[in-house]
Order: sequence, then C-alpha cells, then structure tokens
Amino acid sequence: MPSLLAPLARRRLLKSSTLALAAACLPAPLSAQAAEFSEGDFRYAVQAYGLTVGALRLQNLRRGDHFEGRIVARADGLAAILSGNTTSYSAIAARVGGVIRPVSFKSVQSKSDRQRLIDISYGSDGQITSFRYRNNGRDATSDVPRTAWTNTIDPVTASFRLRDTMAAGRGGATLPIFDGRKLYDTDVTDEGSTDIEIAGQKVTTRVAKLVFIAKAGFERGDGLITFPGETPTQYARIHFRPGDMAPILMTTVGDATQASASLQNDCLGKPQTGACANIER
Repeated sequence: MPSLLAPLARRRLLKSSTLALAAACLPAPLSAQAAEFSEGDFRYAVQAYGLTVGALRLQNLRRGDHFEGRIVARADGLAAILSGNTTSYSAIAARVGGVIRPVSFKSVQSKSDRQRLIDISYGSDGQITSFRYRNNGRDATSDVPRTAWTNTIDPVTASFRLRDTMAAGRGGATLPIFDGRKLYDTDVTDEGSTDIEIAGQKVTTRVAKLVFIAKAGFERGDGLITFPGETPTQYARIHFRPGDMAPILMTTVGDATQASASLQNDCLGKPQTGACANIER
C-alpha cells in the first residue's frame, strides 16, 4: 500500500486535485443570468482507494465589482507523511466590459523540504504587469517563457470564467491558464444534467468535464495532463448543485488513479474550529 499511495500523493492526487479545483471549483454563477453572487466557504474531503487522503477549502467573496477567491489543498493521513504538501491559491478578479479579468494572483506551496511563492499582478487589459517567483526564499525564474504569458489567466479567475460558461449553457470553452510555474489549456465540455446520490439522497446536477492540455512546464507523468496531439485519457469531472451552482462532487480520472472530493460543510460565517478549522498548516 505505501508503494501505491506514494506516487498518488506526490504526483497524481496532489497535482491533479489542485488543477481540478483551480480550474473549476469556486461556487458562484457569475453570468448576467445570476441575480446574486453566492459567497461561500466550502470544505471537501478528498478520497482515493477508499482512504481520506486530503482536504480542500474553497472560499469566494464579493467586494463591489470585484470577486475574491481562495483555494487550499492539503494532504492528510499517509499522504501528508509522504509529502507534507499544502497548496493555496488566492486571487482578485473584476468584470470589465462583460469579461472577467484577473487583477492579482498569489500562490503558496509548502512541502516538507521547500516553499514556493508566486505573486502576479495584471493591468486593466488583463495582461501581466508584474511577476515574482521565490523558491525557498530566493528569487527564481519560471520555466514558462514570458512570450507565452500573453492573454493567460490565473487558476482562480479561470474558475470564475467557468462559472459564466456553465451558468450561460454555452456548451464549452477553452481557458488558457498560467499559475506562475505551468501553462496549460483547460478544455471545458458541458455534459448536461445527471442524477447522483449524495449522503443517501438523489440530487440532479450539472456536469462539466475538464481536460488539461500541457503547454509548458510539465513533465511526463504529471497528474491529469494530456500532451498536445494525444487522445485525452485523464480528466476531471465536476458535479454542480442546481441553484447556487456550488460543486458538490469532483472526480479525477487518470490511468489507474481515481480520486474524488465531496462537499462536507459550508463554513461561511462560522467559527474556524472543528469541521470548519483552517486547513492550512
């Protein structure tokens, strides 16, 4: 079992769950059809092979015309012993002329042997105006060339744009995402409605399928990634709750690895203790 879970924790589960969440999982429909921006502080349990191996926290708030989002992924149990990985994304975005554009993005990845910090700012046209990457306290350089940064968005802004796509029923979209270290396209397919069982109850959900296409910064074996020219065999599928369109179930499929994240609590306005405790170490 350790030999099975080690690659899952280090390469498949942690990378794939973070990609899936970053691309898809802040619970707020932002299209013109939505009367209100649904704020939330959602908590998920991540499971693989019948074991709970991680926790996820998704937050989103509205500040006037600006949207604030945060995604935190943490390894738990044996996965934490093997990797000690906690990754957080936070961002501010704004709707400008009907388009959701990034304003700022920060990420922190903490592992047992390193810490990576990324800080990106964007201009009014959505283009990157400043970039900083630090690895263990030292300035570092992204493997993605600057010429490829144009017209990209951060993972959290991508989640807002996905909400527009799903709420408007547009059928699909391609989201060009740059997180400071990796560049990838997220191809979104709206798979319509389906019924699933959650906590013993049947729920009708809207479903999005996400395929992640590597553009720069990836290696063979990275979780959930499809390289250009290949037939996708790895993807994420998100089940959204009707009404507020909160993601209630997320599954990742890649090779022999499958992980899922299921909604456990909405902790908005609740004390940050017990089931709503801060999951960052």
